[in-house]
Order: sequence, then C-alpha cells, then structure tokens
Amino acid sequence: MTNPLRDPLDRRLPRVAGPCGVVLFGVTGDLARKKVMPAVYDLANRGLLPPGFALVGFARRDWADEDFAQIV
Repeated sequence: MTNPLRDPLDRRLPRVAGPCGVVLFGVTGDLARKKVMPAVYDLANRGLLPPGFALVGFARRDWADEDFAQIV
C-alpha cells in the first residue's frame, strides 16, 4: 500500500517507530470504555500499531480479570 501524500521522488527510508507502550490511567472509566479502547482496537485492526506495542491499564479499584474483560 502506498501513501498518496508521499512524494514518489523522495528516496529516504520511512521512519518506523520502535516498540512502545501506553499507560491508560482510569482504564475502567467511561471515557476509556467508550472512546480510548475502541480507538486502540481500531488502530490494531488496521495494522497501525508497532509489533511490540503494549497497552497497560491502571485503575483505582481492584478488579478481577473476568470482571474487567466483561467491560472491555
């Protein structure tokens, strides 16, 4: 897939981001559930995240894995 905004005469190698991670504070909140998590899912679905990408969620309350999986 080619980028239509890139000049075909530009011979520089495209920059590829290395592995990265995002810490999401308030992962059990409304904003994370309705906006942030679907956006990250969409980026992953389109292949726009680097291979080593990690998403770490932090919340004030302690949740069991099964309970958290239901809201995500």
